[in-house]
Amino acid sequence: MKSWENFIKDEKEYDLSHLANKFFVFSREDGKKIKVYFSFSHHCFTAEHLAEGGDEWAYPHASDERYFCETRYNLSKSLPDHMVNLLTSNPYFCRTLLKHREQFFYIEDEFHGETYRIFIEVSCPTSGYADVRIDIRSAYHEEEYARPVTGDKWFRLWRVIDAKLSGISLPKNKPRGRGRR
Repeated sequence: MKSWENFIKDEKEYDLSHLANKFFVFSREDGKKIKVYFSFSHHCFTAEHLAEGGDEWAYPHASDERYFCETRYNLSKSLPDHMVNLLTSNPYFCRTLLKHREQFFYIEDEFHGETYRIFIEVSCPTSGYADVRIDIRSAYHEEEYARPVTGDKWFRLWRVIDAKLSGISLPKNKPRGRGRR
């Protein structure tokens, strides 16, 4: 199982083992069991912006240049359990397109006294190690500089998962403006 290398700063070690990839078997109300595989991006504990203290906060074990963020790190400690709770509560997620036309689903909720934004990507692994894979692509507290997140439609989490399991596309908003004549 993949896990992130711990971060060490000023002789303090930040343990990242809680963000190792995880399997979870979820029992649905209809009795069906779904094997869910969670993976966590380093964006759950790093930030794009340079932290106070300079380059020594750079996280060296990622492919892109990001900086270790103590706030994101502290919030990430409860993120795996929070994701399981989201499976149970089945909240609405907004479909949003980000850089490189990637499709993510987004939720913003109160979490440990912070407005917490979570971006996930849902897929069905072809190799059969799980029924569904949920990649937590980013999770962070609201920052002053952050722009509002926009999207086109809201779906309950299990509707997104069921669509992936069934191989169907979720509906898109109809284009606005003048209709065909």
